[in-house]
Amino acid sequence: MVAGLLADNWFNLIPEAVYFALLIIWSVIPVFLFNASIFSVPQIWESTMEMEFSGAKALTAEEVQHLEKLKAVVKAALADGVLSDGEIDHIKSIIWADGKVTYEELRAVHTTMQSLIGDELPPLEWRRN
Repeated sequence: MVAGLLADNWFNLIPEAVYFALLIIWSVIPVFLFNASIFSVPQIWESTMEMEFSGAKALTAEEVQHLEKLKAVVKAALADGVLSDGEIDHIKSIIWADGKVTYEELRAVHTTMQSLIGDELPPLEWRRN
């Protein structure tokens, strides 16, 4: 559309200063129409937002015990602040013990690590081969 107006010399009818002022006004209008309060998350969402899975089922006692064991191993592995290859392999073997990786296992490892070291990556023990 703008190319058509340029080709038709419509912009020669409007002085350049007026056109520039109209562009500035057109650019500022959305700031007033869509102020920051519209984009903030309502308080009701923050307090009630939870993840739900349509196929989620309650964990069995065996699964809960498995997750507690996994958390304990992760805590023990991070006790010295460094993850060694053996500790990583041990954690992987617990996760893959049943032949699959579940969301709950990944979440247990993540939340345990986050509670111990925050969002930082744990330092790895480097060995020369």
